[in-house]
Amino acid sequence: RNRIGDAYDGVSFRRTRLQAIGKLTEFTNYSIEMDFAFAGRPSFMDVWGEQTDVPFFGTIRVGQFRQPGTMDSWTSIRHLEFLERSAAFSATDPFRRVGIMAYAMSEDERTSWAYSVYATGLTFWNGNETVYSSIGDNRNGAQIGDSGGVAFASRLTHLLYYDDLAEGRYLLHVGGGYHYAATGGSGTTGAFAKTFRSAFFPEFFVGDITGVGLTGAGTPLVMDTGRILAAGFSLTHLEFAGNAGRFHFQSEVMLEGVNQFGGPVIMQPGAYAQCGWMLTGESIGYLKQAGVLDYNVVPYSPFFGTGRAGRIGGWGAWEVAFRWSYVDLSGTNVNPANQISNVPGPPPVPNAGVYNASTVGVNWWWNRFTRVQFNWIRPMPNYVGYGLAPFDIFGTRFQVEF
Repeated sequence: RNRIGDAYDGVSFRRTRLQAIGKLTEFTNYSIEMDFAFAGRPSFMDVWGEQTDVPFFGTIRVGQFRQPGTMDSWTSIRHLEFLERSAAFSATDPFRRVGIMAYAMSEDERTSWAYSVYATGLTFWNGNETVYSSIGDNRNGAQIGDSGGVAFASRLTHLLYYDDLAEGRYLLHVGGGYHYAATGGSGTTGAFAKTFRSAFFPEFFVGDITGVGLTGAGTPLVMDTGRILAAGFSLTHLEFAGNAGRFHFQSEVMLEGVNQFGGPVIMQPGAYAQCGWMLTGESIGYLKQAGVLDYNVVPYSPFFGTGRAGRIGGWGAWEVAFRWSYVDLSGTNVNPANQISNVPGPPPVPNAGVYNASTVGVNWWWNRFTRVQFNWIRPMPNYVGYGLAPFDIFGTRFQVEF
């Protein structure tokens, strides 16, 4: 509490999203997805149009969407194994941006690839909040500035093994990707300076994300590089996942390099490993085009009752899961002249350190559209100049998808 402030108890709507997705013609698709769970106007999520069956390119998509990145980022938020994506993803993956992407899959459906060019985004402080950030969603679908920055992203996946007869109940997946982003902004001074910033919540969130980590908004940021003068940054990642009947696992390693001015490259590694066991015998799905495990389980016996005088007709699907996350934002080689954030907090900015966390999860699917999740999260941040500051989070979520 002395370091990051009081992470308040509370309840909130984490996501309330409406999406219209469909076909305009046989070869033209669209998506319009908005989130109404935050203060102010609705937030842009996936808003794009695409043309399929384009020679050489496959499918070309234009608009705002999840850029080719980590396996964690390409897993739908509706079908995550835990309440939130990993801290390693949150600290390193640029995620949703406005751009143009081509993606395709091999004829045997074993290999998929995607690559894009997108607007990096402009990071600056307007006196009250960060208007834009290097990492995380672009929630207003806009980039404004004389030099907003341009980025390239790519991802390649391959199925080493896939049991077609069992529809993916047994599989082995590998993949990787690379990003390079030129930082948006102008010069090295002022609110619009070329800066990089990475910050994340402790893998759980209650409140209004537009509060930018202020403790009055709910869950505070657990680690934060602050604004660092930088010309650009890159992200390299590798992924490994598999299904073995009722058991499944997923893991990734990330390495982000920040090209600061007048100093060495700042290396920011991250990783996570997670696994789960279906107590009721079901298995996790796999989406070949996206190259991700799909944690949307169809129970063998959906949960329902037979009235006040009756009994429980089915128990749904049950899973126990575990995740370990690691992120190093210690920034030991940051040139002090490039560190332009200085907020005493709590939480302070910058708030450098090394983050480790373990999560135990229990998932209960009532049916393919409804589930209840419970997570016990044990973050163990080790802050530079402060030391180890472990704490516990107990969170639960009720989710309906239709």
